[in-house]
Amino acid sequence: VLVRLQTYEMLKGSEIGEKSDVYRTIFAGGIAGAIEGSIVMAPSELVKVMLINHPEYSVWECVSKIYTQRGFLGFYKGMTSTVMRHTINQASSLSMYEWLYPQTKDMFKYNSLVTGVFAGIFSVYITAPFDVIKTYQQRNVQKEAIRQSIKNIYVNNGIPGFFQGAFLRSLRVGPLHSIMYFMYDVLKK
Repeated sequence: VLVRLQTYEMLKGSEIGEKSDVYRTIFAGGIAGAIEGSIVMAPSELVKVMLINHPEYSVWECVSKIYTQRGFLGFYKGMTSTVMRHTINQASSLSMYEWLYPQTKDMFKYNSLVTGVFAGIFSVYITAPFDVIKTYQQRNVQKEAIRQSIKNIYVNNGIPGFFQGAFLRSLRVGPLHSIMYFMYDVLKK
């Protein structure tokens, strides 16, 4: 998280909460998200999906099975959709936070907590289709192109299928982003 936020501030050219060009904010958030998504999120998301599909496995059993069956690069199955999701997730969360923070600064004592919740929930609904596609690809035994995954999700569930799990994800991500932005504010001071 600290690497993402530091990368973001470096690319944006100012600290979080300071006035910045909206396009620079979105770009910096996207790049920071892409870096984190490709290095950290792709392997951890794959293990998470495997744990959901096989609750009888431990984390180490999942890691071992992925490595044994697919090798090191197997941890990056579904990486394209994971990075797409995480890039847009961070761009939307960070830009929403930057937009809301100055507008609500005088309204709340712990502004970063409140603003972080809204930024996190906003990013969930913006990225829900990418998250569904990512999960579908990681869960699928056969390798399939993103285009085919999109088609299968649409045929089976229509447009609402691209938002499956968004509400539950927002219950997790909203508070998580709230704490993340609050802690970052505290650590910066």
